[in-house]
Amino acid sequence: MVESVGYYLKDTYDFIDNGYPEPLGIWSKDRTLSKAESSVYLSSYLSGFWGLLFRKFSGFVPVFNEYFRKWQKKHNSGGDYIVFSDVYWTEPLPNKKVIKL
Repeated sequence: MVESVGYYLKDTYDFIDNGYPEPLGIWSKDRTLSKAESSVYLSSYLSGFWGLLFRKFSGFVPVFNEYFRKWQKKHNSGGDYIVFSDVYWTEPLPNKKVIKL
């Protein structure tokens, strides 16, 4: 008898552009910007507020898949990976508690 059913999400990070640059975030040597910080960075960049970018985000640059692949090739390091979510457990529907194989 089935007591519970688990669901999870699987996502691959393969760093392939397929002709469209895919952003990986805004990075520095020490960390990446949060979503909130990234929105401030991008709006400042698009508005031409270079002084704010320099004062608040000095050392940060937007990184795309293409750049990661070039770094990977140059350093012969780094790789693709798979991320799994937490498992969401639920009870099976009443008529699905027995599965005949």
